[in-house]
Amino acid sequence: MKRPARTSTSAASLSRRRFVGLSALGALAATKLPASPGLASDQRAEPRVAFNTANLVARVSGYRFELAHWMDQHNQTIAATHEAAWRAICGEIAAAGFSAVEVWEAHASPEALTGSRAATWKRILEDASLEPIAYAGRLRRETLEICWVLCIPHVDGGLGDLAPEAATALCRELGIGFNTENHPEKSAEEILAKIGGGNEWLGVCIDTGWLGTQGVPGPEVIRACGSSGPAGPSSATPTSRT
Repeated sequence: MKRPARTSTSAASLSRRRFVGLSALGALAATKLPASPGLASDQRAEPRVAFNTANLVARVSGYRFELAHWMDQHNQTIAATHEAAWRAICGEIAAAGFSAVEVWEAHASPEALTGSRAATWKRILEDASLEPIAYAGRLRRETLEICWVLCIPHVDGGLGDLAPEAATALCRELGIGFNTENHPEKSAEEILAKIGGGNEWLGVCIDTGWLGTQGVPGPEVIRACGSSGPAGPSSATPTSRT
């Protein structure tokens, strides 16, 4: 797939999901906290709030579902996200006051978003004046290729079966970063171990909601991750989902 020119100078960013309840979307938000390893601290953009489209996981079922059935919702969302649906989603997000978005894998699935359709998704984002600052999904070649086409700087999610060395090589090859998002982990050490301590291509995306389910104080883990090892594409990104 041919990669279009970037429309933004932002190379990497951090994000946080948290409930805001400001709109008819019942919005959860993701906060963009840019921390590109290639930029000096005084060159980094100001933090801003971005909408994570995974907040719409229950959209296809009338906002009723059980967390245990997340993948059912994921698959239904892939099937339901045609061009008109994606345009409506982006329009509603923009109307709620957001200018940046973290795109959930189910809304831009490699299995469905191929060829010209990916270019259409990018154009719809541009029409809504939404900058895609991250891709919420699993690290694999196919999701990195989607990021490449949509000009998204990094994937935030799971490593799958990839070891840190293989993940680093894949990210370096395609020029897209990755941040591991914690679920069962209960400490900064456990989180950082998933990415071998981190490097310029691998960082962390702290899910404060999951830390809460583990009885772990989020701020402490965020500070510990932020002060440990080299800065990744989005070091110590705080996130939350309910």
